[in-house]
Amino acid sequence: MSNLLKETSKTLSAFSHYLGIATSPKAEEITLKSIKFLKYDKHRVFSVLISEEGIVKDKIIFLKESFSQKLLDKAANFLNSELAGLTLREAKLKILALISEEELTCNNLIHNALALCRQAIALETEDMLYAGEISGASNLPDFANMKQIKELFKAIEEKHLMVTLLDKMIDSEGVQVFIGSENSYSEMNELTMVGSTYNDGSRVLGTLGIIGPTRMNYEKIIPIVDLTAKTLTRILSKK
Repeated sequence: MSNLLKETSKTLSAFSHYLGIATSPKAEEITLKSIKFLKYDKHRVFSVLISEEGIVKDKIIFLKESFSQKLLDKAANFLNSELAGLTLREAKLKILALISEEELTCNNLIHNALALCRQAIALETEDMLYAGEISGASNLPDFANMKQIKELFKAIEEKHLMVTLLDKMIDSEGVQVFIGSENSYSEMNELTMVGSTYNDGSRVLGTLGIIGPTRMNYEKIIPIVDLTAKTLTRILSKK
């Protein structure tokens, strides 16, 4: 999915000549498909989490005791049978319930599996932002002055601002437009964001949009965002 979102942001930039952006699904809302554990060395395990959305998260887990690959496979099989099909948020709640049960049964396999899983799904909660390429901004007639151009490039650096703005659209339908001061951030007073959500046919996964000057051609930009969101939704709905 990361490649798809990268290409989406690049496409938005190419068609608009402004800054195209897209956010990945929130970490806790992705649906677990499978989890694997691979022995790295005596006290380290390589975990691989694969989501139904096609997102792959991997990390190194540090352990106090050494586990054989056979035990790691058993732990992964147990977790997949219990957690597959749940969002990571739901999986964390299920783990807490299983821990309570494990304390009663004293099952060593469950204990080890849960210890591994708690580290494996302790993912970063910050959204991944994908930004397209923009060049020749100073030559675009829509930019009224150099201040707008500076704000645009500052927005690229301050990615958390764009993520926050895109998050405001997560519960809205259709294309949303935030013009100048409506952005609530002084850093983007001279800029406009046009954005929309995308989904997999059943739930909203993330957002995408275009950032440019307040004098942009809205009749051109809004359809670009709308069509891109619908195309991405159609692609993800087929997976």
